[in-house]
Amino acid sequence: MQRRPLARYVPPLLLVASCAEGGPPADEYDIDGLLDDGEPNIVIYPELIDFGAVPAGTEAAEVVTIANDGEGDLHIQNMELEDGEDLAITGVQSVLVQPGGYTTFEVIFSPEQGDVIEDELVIDSDDPNQPVTRVPVTGRETRGRLTPP
Repeated sequence: MQRRPLARYVPPLLLVASCAEGGPPADEYDIDGLLDDGEPNIVIYPELIDFGAVPAGTEAAEVVTIANDGEGDLHIQNMELEDGEDLAITGVQSVLVQPGGYTTFEVIFSPEQGDVIEDELVIDSDDPNQPVTRVPVTGRETRGRLTPP
């Protein structure tokens, strides 16, 4: 038979002993507060998606990370691009981000000739302090090949 450490049972025993020995009435214990996971806190990286110059007919991808540095689960309810022309969201891994966790996805820019984009990635979540997060997205099409500086 495996022995379990007594410390695992001490907090429940203390609560029972306190009530049994004339401790505070049960209505003074906030059971909901003990079970509350806390609030989520959304963190987005990068705060600006700048594709720079991208040749027409090609595509560029930017990885976006949504992290949760809060104490409760973060639920991503919707993600969209305001205009969305020449842009796409791909690879969404999770709509639930646990405390201390993160998820990633990509925003893809596929410019046509002469395109300049100024858009916003809009993320709706259940973060009570920031239910809507907006990330500016910029980029432009260039003709021909890009050469490194």
